[in-house]
Amino acid sequence: MDPIREHRELLKGAFAEITRELLINPYEMNLIKQFRFRLKEVIEEESDSSSDTWSADEKAFALIGIYFNVLLHWLSDDTQSVDDLQKNFERQLDLLWEGL
Repeated sequence: MDPIREHRELLKGAFAEITRELLINPYEMNLIKQFRFRLKEVIEEESDSSSDTWSADEKAFALIGIYFNVLLHWLSDDTQSVDDLQKNFERQLDLLWEGL
């Protein structure tokens, strides 16, 4: 059994603690903001902003939302494997790239 699946309950606890800390600890929230800022920079470097409907910041915000949503969904469903987690990320990103 892979270590991630084997320690799912530990991951659930860690995710819950991270989420709680994000709400009460400015340092933790700052880490997410830094991640979003760096993601925004990468998006700006790789895109032609003159033809975009959405700003790089809006795109970064959506990507981070997908990341946390897919991870939370995976942690809440004990029947999903690590492969399912990866497939769900890929599917959600495809949905974003292709548009709703």
